[in-house]
Amino acid sequence: TVRHAYGTIGNLLVGRTWGTVLTDLSWVPTAIDAAGPYGVTSLFSDPRMSQVRYTIPMGDNKVVLAAEENSGVDAAIAGDRPTLPRIVGYYQLMAGPAKVQVLAAMTTWQINEGGKDVDDVYTAGSDIDGNGADDDEITFSGVMYGVNAVAGVGPGTLKFHYYTGQGGFQMNSILTLGGSSLGALLDGEDLKAVNSTDITLSYSMKLDDMSSVNATYGSVAINDDVDTPDDPTDAFCSGCVGGSGNSIHINYMRTIAPGVDWGVEYAQKSITYDDNTWIVEAGDDAESGTATNSAIIFAININF
Repeated sequence: TVRHAYGTIGNLLVGRTWGTVLTDLSWVPTAIDAAGPYGVTSLFSDPRMSQVRYTIPMGDNKVVLAAEENSGVDAAIAGDRPTLPRIVGYYQLMAGPAKVQVLAAMTTWQINEGGKDVDDVYTAGSDIDGNGADDDEITFSGVMYGVNAVAGVGPGTLKFHYYTGQGGFQMNSILTLGGSSLGALLDGEDLKAVNSTDITLSYSMKLDDMSSVNATYGSVAINDDVDTPDDPTDAFCSGCVGGSGNSIHINYMRTIAPGVDWGVEYAQKSITYDDNTWIVEAGDDAESGTATNSAIIFAININF
C-alpha cells in the first residue's frame, strides 16, 4: 500500500498524503491510551487519502480548500466506496498566543442499488428508495463543521476541538453503535447521514524541561433522528444508531533520554446506548444501558 505519494507546485498539492484536517495537529490532546480520548480518534480511521489541496496565505493566517477521497467512510449501502470527493475548507487565524481553525466539510455518497449485498439486510438489487426500481443511482450529502483552538493559558496550554453535523470527515468509527460506520440510514424512502458531535477539551502543563502533566475530557455522540423499528430487519441496520461516549485521561510524561519518553496515565471511558437502540452483539439484540471501563496505562515511547 502506498502511504504517501504527492507533489506540490507553489501552493497547490496533488496526490496521496495526510488529509487536510490532519495537517495541523497542535489541537490534539496528549494521551498515552492508544485508542485516544473520545472525540478525537474518529479522525484517524484513514488519515491518508488522495486529494487536491490549495492553500491561500493571508499573512500569519491562511485559507485551505481541498477535494479529498472519501477513504475514511466504509463501503456504501449497496455499492463500493463513494466515488464523489469530500469537500473540505478551513480558515486559520493567529491571534496573539491563540490559534483558531474554523472548518467545514461536505461528504456526498453515491450509491448503486444493484451494487452488492450489505450487512445481510439489503441484497444487491434491493429497492432502497422505494420507487419500484432496483438499479437506481442514489446521491445524498451530509455537512459537518467545527472549530479547533489552541491557546496559552496560565502556565500551560489549553486545547479545544469541536465537530458537529452529518457525515463530513472520517465517520466516527470510534463509536459504531450498531450496523455500518458508513453513517448512512434509511428514513422512509430517503437516505441521509447520521448526526454526530465530537468534543475534546484538554490542558497541558510543563513541570520542567523534561516532564509534563496532561488532562483531557472527550465526548462523542451519534444519533439518527429515526425511530427504531419494532423489527430491525424492516430498515437498514445503521438506521438503528444512537448513543454517546465520554472519557477522561490524566497522565504524567517524562523524557529520560533523547528520543525516549515514559509515562503513566489514568483513563476512564463510558458508553451509553440510547433507549430502543438496536445493537448487534453476537447476533442477538442487546439492551440499552451504560458501560464504563477504567485503566492505568504505562508506556515507553522510543523515537529513532
